[in-house]
Amino acid sequence: MNLALSPELTLQYYGSPFVGTGRYTELKRATDTLAQDYADRFHLYGPDEIQQGESGRYFVDEAAGARYSFANPDFSFRQFRSNLVGSRAPTTCCW
Repeated sequence: MNLALSPELTLQYYGSPFVGTGRYTELKRATDTLAQDYADRFHLYGPDEIQQGESGRYFVDEAAGARYSFANPDFSFRQFRSNLVGSRAPTTCCW
């Protein structure tokens, strides 16, 4: 938005919303990232190998014996970026 209050005084305002969301399903572990066949690159966790706790944390108990946990990777990000510029010839101020 541009607003000229006089030939020497102007205001400019810019606002831009940004929203990003990610939901992960079919969690996998990389096994052979260079395999020709895409399906051979990962191990898809079965229902007996991974469970989500009440806190949202995932608990993994692999058939090979490894046990570990990790935080829920889902995310939601919202931001509004804005800029206000006042200009009076010959100076400029930004907020």
